[in-house]
Amino acid sequence: MKRHARLRLIGAALLACGVLFLLCGFTPYESYTYSTATGVEEYVYSPAPFTADTFMDGNTMGTELGRPADFAFDEEGNMYIVDNSLNKLVILDPVGKLKAEITGFDNNGEPDTFANPSGFYLAANGWIYICDTKHNRVVVLDKAGVLQKIYTCPESPLLAENYVFEPSKIGVDTSGTMYIVNVNEYSGLMKITAQGVFVGFIGSNKAVVNPVLRIWKSIMSEVQQEQLVSFVPVEYKNISMDEYSFLYAVSASTAQTAPVKRMNLSGVDILIRSGYVDVVGDVLADETDGSVLVDICSTGNGNYYVLDSNKCRVFAYNQEGYLLYAFGGRGTQVGTFSNPVAVEYRNGKLYVLDEVTAMVTVFTKTDYAEKITMAEDAYYAGDYEASTAYWNDVIKVNAYFEMAYLQLGKIYLHNGNNEEAMRCFELGNYRGDTITYMTGYNKAFTEYRKDVMSKYLGVMIVGGVVLVVANFVIRQLKNKNNRERREQDR
Repeated sequence: MKRHARLRLIGAALLACGVLFLLCGFTPYESYTYSTATGVEEYVYSPAPFTADTFMDGNTMGTELGRPADFAFDEEGNMYIVDNSLNKLVILDPVGKLKAEITGFDNNGEPDTFANPSGFYLAANGWIYICDTKHNRVVVLDKAGVLQKIYTCPESPLLAENYVFEPSKIGVDTSGTMYIVNVNEYSGLMKITAQGVFVGFIGSNKAVVNPVLRIWKSIMSEVQQEQLVSFVPVEYKNISMDEYSFLYAVSASTAQTAPVKRMNLSGVDILIRSGYVDVVGDVLADETDGSVLVDICSTGNGNYYVLDSNKCRVFAYNQEGYLLYAFGGRGTQVGTFSNPVAVEYRNGKLYVLDEVTAMVTVFTKTDYAEKITMAEDAYYAGDYEASTAYWNDVIKVNAYFEMAYLQLGKIYLHNGNNEEAMRCFELGNYRGDTITYMTGYNKAFTEYRKDVMSKYLGVMIVGGVVLVVANFVIRQLKNKNNRERREQDR
C-alpha cells in the first residue's frame, strides 16, 4: 500500500514537472541578452522568446528538397523556396503543401533551365527575379513561370572587360531597379536599372586593417609589402527590402565596423545603433569563432532579425539597435539547426530555413516576446500607459532585462516623473549623454534638480529673508542692551 502511494507521489511529481516545463516554454536551446552593468559585456539568460511550433520538409511538403538556398512569402501567404542543387523553385500553398514547381521555362521557343540558383525576389507585380547564379544571369518569370526578361552581365566602362557576373541575392524596388549581391564582389551591391543599365556599386564596406600591420607596412620595403596579405572590403552575404524600400544587408564577417546595415537606395547606411552592444551578432565571441551573418529580415514595426549560421542563432533588434533577445543553437532537435541560411517573419511567426536538413522550422512567439512586442508598439505609438504596463509584465519574468528599465525610464521622463525615471535609468544602466545631459539618467537628474529647486526655492528665499531680518533685529536689540548697560555703569 505504501509502495503504491509512493509511486503515485512520484508520478504526480513527474506530471507537475512536465506541466511546469510546458508552462515555462521549455526549449532545447538557450535564450539571452547582454548586460554592461559591470563595464563589460556579459551574457544574461532570459526566458525563451520563441518555441518551435512545427517544421516543414520534403515529406510534409510533398516534394523533394536537395539544398534549399532561400525562401520568401508572397502576399497570399504562399511560400517560395529556391533549391540550389535540384535547380528548381518550389511553391507551397499557405498550409505548406506543394502547389507548383518551376524547373525550367520556355526561352524564345527553346527549353531552358537553372544552374545553381541561389536567391530570388518576389516583386509586387507578381514577377519573380531569380538569381541563376552559374548561368551568370537574372531570370524574371511571372507567377505562371512564363519568361518576362533575362538580365546578363551589363556592359559598362565601370566594369572590367572580363567581369564575372554571378548574382546570388537580389532586391528590387518599385521602379524595377535591381540591387544585387554578386559572388566575390567587394565593391558593394550592384545597382542595375529595369533597362539593364549598370548604375554603379552602392554601400561599399570598408576594408578591415589591423592597426599594428598598418604601422609595420609603413616601414617595410616594397618587396615586403607585396608579400603581405591584401586587405579588401568584406563582401555582402545577403539583402532584403522592407516595406519602405530600404535595403537591409548583412556581411558574413563581423570583424568590420558595420556587418549589418540599413541603406537607402543611394547606399547610405541609416541604421540606428543606440544599443548597449553593437549590432554584430555574438559580441562575446573571439575572432576565430565569431558570428557569420547570412540573412536578415525586418518586421512591420521596424524590428529586425539577423541569422547567424556559425552559432546557429537568431538575434532580434529593435529599430534603435537594442538587442531584444538571442536564441537558437546547433543540434538535431526541433528548434535547433545544422546550417541555417535564411530567415523570414510573417504574421507573428518566425521561419528559419536550414540548408543541411532541408527543413523550414516555424517558431511561435512566447508570451514573453509578445509582451516585448506590444510594449514596443505601444511606446512608438505614443500609448505610454499601455507600454508601461507591458514593460512591467516583462520585468516580472525577467528582472535582469536592462532595456525594459531603459524604456520605462524614457516614459517616466516624458511624463515628468523624474525621480522614478532616475530609478529606472539606474536599473537599466543608462547614464545617457554626458555632454549635453539631454538623455538618460543625466537628463532625469537635471530635471529632478530643477523640480526640487522650483518646489523649495520660494521657501528657501522666505526662510533666508526671515533669518536676515531676525539676525538684524537680534543685533539691534543686543546693541541697545549694551548701550543701556554702559549708561547704567556711568
